[in-house]
Amino acid sequence: FKQALLNILRKDIVEYFNRNKRTKKISLYDKKTVIEAYDTYHKMGGNSYIDVVYNEILEFNDSDEK
Repeated sequence: FKQALLNILRKDIVEYFNRNKRTKKISLYDKKTVIEAYDTYHKMGGNSYIDVVYNEILEFNDSDEK
């Protein structure tokens, strides 16, 4: 069960990255979701594979800003 949840969290984070990488923008709600997924992923013992993707997402601009 734990490994399945880690796989889902990793997949979700990568999907957020792929969905927003062209524009390098992400909504505040989506960024918060990614941060929570990342925190859970590491608390459950996830490896550092996702760190690079996560750090790139944090650099994305907020799409909610005008």
